[in-house]
Amino acid sequence: MSNDVKIAVQNNETIETEFIKIPMVDLPLGATEDRVCGTIDIEKALTIMQEEVAKHPLFIDTRTPQNIQENTPLVVARVIALADSSVSLKTLAWAKNTSEGFILYCDLLQSIKKRFDEANISIPYTQREITIKNLNNQEKEVNDTVTD
Repeated sequence: MSNDVKIAVQNNETIETEFIKIPMVDLPLGATEDRVCGTIDIEKALTIMQEEVAKHPLFIDTRTPQNIQENTPLVVARVIALADSSVSLKTLAWAKNTSEGFILYCDLLQSIKKRFDEANISIPYTQREITIKNLNNQEKEVNDTVTD
């Protein structure tokens, strides 16, 4: 809240306001250790996310003049969870409307994924191990074909 607003509130003055609905785009991404390259550079992953959001033409800077004066970052990206084999990262972005928000979301997923690939930061995908018990002959033939 700016000082002007604080003073107006303290003096019981009427403050004209305007409600503007701005869609938010939630970009949760996971990063994992690359099997070849070793551990993740978390700072690098967060910086990539911030840079990609900040340079997108549909991104809206929602900081107030006071936020800017206080050096509030244009885009904030955070580590939100540490899982068994991944680190969950998240950043938020705002767009003018839901249509542009969807385009922003899709573009950012693509550009962040591309930058992660270039930086050897991999994204974990669900992996399942399936064990089949009591195979009949037909299933065994299919299984043998698959494993050969």
